[in-house]
Amino acid sequence: MLAIIAAFLTIFILIKTIEPVHVIPAVWYFTDNKINTIHMTAFRQDHTLTGFDSPRDTGDRISAYLDRITFGNQEDPKDSVFSKFGLYRNFFADFTTLFSLQEQHEVTFSVHSDDGFRLLVDDKEMAGFFIDRVYEETQVKVSIAPGDHTLLLQYFQGEGFVGLDAFYRIADNDEWHPVGESTPYLMFMDFNNE
Repeated sequence: MLAIIAAFLTIFILIKTIEPVHVIPAVWYFTDNKINTIHMTAFRQDHTLTGFDSPRDTGDRISAYLDRITFGNQEDPKDSVFSKFGLYRNFFADFTTLFSLQEQHEVTFSVHSDDGFRLLVDDKEMAGFFIDRVYEETQVKVSIAPGDHTLLLQYFQGEGFVGLDAFYRIADNDEWHPVGESTPYLMFMDFNNE
């Protein structure tokens, strides 16, 4: 009888002390409005990341479709939206989207990140911060021709706070829009209608 009680106590203690294992589906649709304009691929790492030059293991992969890149900034990684994907610290995430413009525009992108990021439009690097940092904003203004374009936002999270938000606006007096949200001037492709 004592052996059974000891076994139950051991199981109870283990349940209380072990972090839950997150089962992540192969593809996760994480949108409120069923418009999936952004494809996220994230890679958990088993070593501490300090920048984009850290080794990148692509084995433990998570794939999701999102409608915007607005994760906010959280002190505790377990409070972050990334935690819904089982991502807390030491991971890379690539956000890919396609957009089109009817005419040439100056587009200002604003990326707020903790830690680093790299922003590419049509495979050309436009902005980035490549090492650890607190949640800070980086803006870049890009002249973009009419037609279809790709946007890739690469992000890495090391230790500590977690944060990532990406916005754009067409003119200096235009309001900011989350990357992934279409406007009359800039339209994002819905991956549901490929």
